[in-house]
Amino acid sequence: MSRRKRPRGRRPGSGSGPGADPGNVGTDAPATPPEQRTQDPPAALSDAELMARAMADVQPLGDRERVHLPAPQPPPRARDRQALRIAAPPTLTIEGRSGYAPGVTARERGALAAGRRTVDLRIDLHGFRVDGARQTLHRRLEQAARAGKRCALVIHGRGHHSGGHSVLREAVIEALQQPPLVHLVLAFCPAIPLHGGDGAMYILLTRAR
Repeated sequence: MSRRKRPRGRRPGSGSGPGADPGNVGTDAPATPPEQRTQDPPAALSDAELMARAMADVQPLGDRERVHLPAPQPPPRARDRQALRIAAPPTLTIEGRSGYAPGVTARERGALAAGRRTVDLRIDLHGFRVDGARQTLHRRLEQAARAGKRCALVIHGRGHHSGGHSVLREAVIEALQQPPLVHLVLAFCPAIPLHGGDGAMYILLTRAR
């Protein structure tokens, strides 16, 4: 006859039999929880990287959105001096029936008075009234200056019909000292007898710019 195998006994303290630990009935020993890894702190960003992140969403302004600021104004004294230079016309030095602008040398005045300058333009005002003479003088001298002509001979007469006092001569001298002609004139003086003497005058014009 074969022997029956005896069932293996349970170890004391395990299972649910007598002597088992009531605290461990039907349970295994608790497992140790895994260690949790902590993340390293992010590296500090440089100033350039911080600025790049801050400006990432900034859109550049288009040409229409740009604001154009006016140019700064000069100080009041500088503005006054500049306005004075623009408004104030040149001043001619008058000596008798002659006149000249600043910067004209005595040699240039002497050559003009001696008739050594080539006459580029002749303007005869005989028979004109004062207003008509001024208008003609303005127009002809401005045209001459634009054309690059330098020396004009203006015939105004001696004033035989006004007691020897030439009204046209005085009107011409006055007109040469006022805008716009004062900006064109370098010098003027009576002509030599060959060109009319006291009844005419030379006018030296500025160089064309």
